[in-house]
Amino acid sequence: MNSIQPIEELIKEYLLFRGFSLTFRSFETDCRNDRDKGFHAEKIIEDLYSFIANSDINGLLDYWEYLNIRYFSRLDARYFGSVKKFKLSLLRYYLVYATQQKRKEKVLEFFDTFEADLNGDQEWSKWFGLPFSKNPAADPYFEPFFTKQWLETFTASLHNFLNTIFQNMPWPSLLCFNIDRLHKRALENEIQSLHNVIVDLKTKIEHYDAEIANLRQAAAQPQELLNHINTQRYTKSLLDQKNKDTHNVPQFSIVSNTYHSSRSLTPPQLSYSGTKSPETCSDGRSMTPISEYDMVDTQKLLNEDINPFTNTNQETYLEQM
Repeated sequence: MNSIQPIEELIKEYLLFRGFSLTFRSFETDCRNDRDKGFHAEKIIEDLYSFIANSDINGLLDYWEYLNIRYFSRLDARYFGSVKKFKLSLLRYYLVYATQQKRKEKVLEFFDTFEADLNGDQEWSKWFGLPFSKNPAADPYFEPFFTKQWLETFTASLHNFLNTIFQNMPWPSLLCFNIDRLHKRALENEIQSLHNVIVDLKTKIEHYDAEIANLRQAAAQPQELLNHINTQRYTKSLLDQKNKDTHNVPQFSIVSNTYHSSRSLTPPQLSYSGTKSPETCSDGRSMTPISEYDMVDTQKLLNEDINPFTNTNQETYLEQM
């Protein structure tokens, strides 16, 4: 509905351009007395309530009749019941407001004027007793109509009803042209806004990419140092392993094979790590010892004059000689 005002200004400009001064003045007068209020529902409701505040029942009904002819009568038949209920609630609010303002004469005037129309209507049967009630706000039947909640509910419902009518009625071509123009302008503004958002996002992405590159460069230096340290550790471990292998090379030792016997044996044999190897006789036959002794044990046997062979093996040996 905001597009109506610019169109009216364009029409005035055109009338002045064409020199239609009388038409221009008539058009301005009609605009000031616009009963449609530029299709603003809240302004129409304000006018309706102004008639109620002034207890102008004729003005109220006249304005409602204008709205009925102008809009309500063009609605689908299923909405006629809603229109009737809105009119009923509007007249009831007129009586409630007059009662609250202590205007009993206006209430009586209302029933005197519309008695013929309201008599016999079940919706109004109890309302004829309103002027004679001492405290209608405390009456169980009238109490809901005197509450603020009822008035707010009625106002909101009427406002939504009028807005629905204005939004769905057909528009003239001139007004549609302006609406399309405004819609196009709104879309252009939205596109520009989105473009600005894209530019901002690109700037942020470039900034973040630069930060990532700096972080990667900073992270590469510690990695190089770590690789150097690992290389040094690996080299040191290889050197340590080599030194360890060098110290573990086996040592050779000479084991004495001298025994208490009248015959000399073969030359001493070489053994690893001080371990005594088996003895052989001069004719190449092997002598099997009871056990093998290392160098220290052999020296002990020599000092103590202990025969390292069993008697059986020694006798066999002498017999074979």
